Amino acid sequence: MTRREDPAWGSPTTAKRGNEDSMHVTNTVPQMQSFNSPIWLGLEDYALQHAREDDMKICVFTGPIFRARDPVLFGVKIPVTFWKVLAFIHDETGKLSATGYSMSQEKFLQAEEFVFGAYETNQRSLKWIEQAAGISFGRLTALDQFEDADEASPRPLSRLGQIKF
Repeated sequence: MTRREDPAWGSPTTAKRGNEDSMHVTNTVPQMQSFNSPIWLGLEDYALQHAREDDMKICVFTGPIFRARDPVLFGVKIPVTFWKVLAFIHDETGKLSATGYSMSQEKFLQAEEFVFGAYETNQRSLKWIEQAAGISFGRLTALDQFEDADEASPRPLSRLGQIKF
């Protein structure tokens, strides 16, 4: 769920451990290769590029949202919806901030066979992600830059310029 270079920062020892800790089978989920396409990969690239330019650290959390209606292939439940949270120091305010996102293939699954098609990416509140994924981000949720939005309403994204940081 995390690309190799994202957790590999800090001292050589810390970077090595971050890399190794993220590359375990228990930290993987079945997904189509094209899943990390346009805006989802672009979001990761955008965050990493700015972190390098501004010499800042960004924490990226990613995971699946398992639902009862997710398809099963070879006895393995395949989530169709995923979430991503970016935590960072905001350029303008200088304060810790967070933004959340979801990506779903659900509308594009064909009932008769397990085929993935186009993807739908949305900016989401961390509260929505917590509820949907059954997890807690603790105090980070209060720092969500999307908190003023209706947490039940996704903000569809088709390009990076639409993201509210």
